[in-house]
Amino acid sequence: MEFRPLTQGTGWLLRDVHIERNSPVPLALIGEVEAKCDALGIPRIEETGGGDGWKSYRRFTHELDWG
Repeated sequence: MEFRPLTQGTGWLLRDVHIERNSPVPLALIGEVEAKCDALGIPRIEETGGGDGWKSYRRFTHELDWG
């Protein structure tokens, strides 16, 4: 599991789920990880397939927001 820190040390964000050698991750495993994170109150990015996941992450965490 790949987590990213939230601003001001307020917790973590689930960024992605990986397995050995970058093999495809079974959807059941992803579902289990997301369910556990939901139960623990760990937010995650909902990928919509729009291709702007990185921008969404930066917007959500204000990372690299220098303005």
